[in-house]
Amino acid sequence: MAVARSRRAGLEVSAEQSPESQDERSLLLSFLKYPGEAVLDVGTGDCACVASLLAAKKMVVVASDADAETVGAAEKFLRQEGLWQQVHLIQDDITASRLESGSFLNIVCFNVLHHVPHWQKALAELKRILAPGGRLLISDYNENRAAFVKELEKAVRRRFAFVAVDPRPQERLLLICEK
Repeated sequence: MAVARSRRAGLEVSAEQSPESQDERSLLLSFLKYPGEAVLDVGTGDCACVASLLAAKKMVVVASDADAETVGAAEKFLRQEGLWQQVHLIQDDITASRLESGSFLNIVCFNVLHHVPHWQKALAELKRILAPGGRLLISDYNENRAAFVKELEKAVRRRFAFVAVDPRPQERLLLICEK
């Protein structure tokens, strides 16, 4: 796993947890149209990179992760960044989420699904949590690359009414889905 130094707070940040390129960051920010929009960041990770980027842009962020230690590390990071008040952290397993059906119009899931053994269940839960007319942004990859990415794209296309695929190399998949 590649590790990069974060310019924020001098912390080490796993490169796989943050939007990989300026293009991804721009897409992420354009995905949410208005300051104050609520967004669920699934699998936020220990540095809450996506959540902190969204919070800095005045979005209302709920950031979830299945692991209690990771949620604790994310809290510490957000406090250091001065973004603690803008992000609500929760421990939640995306394969069996406690979140209400249809509770979010915007969900982002960056570089998470390849870590989830039952990622198909996670997709079903993401669809359940997504409100009618809502949008889901998925970015993912796998070290086994092509097979996982292809399978993930097919599964997403079966579950969502509209899927736009960003034309990236085979090893990275960037999808915008609507329910």
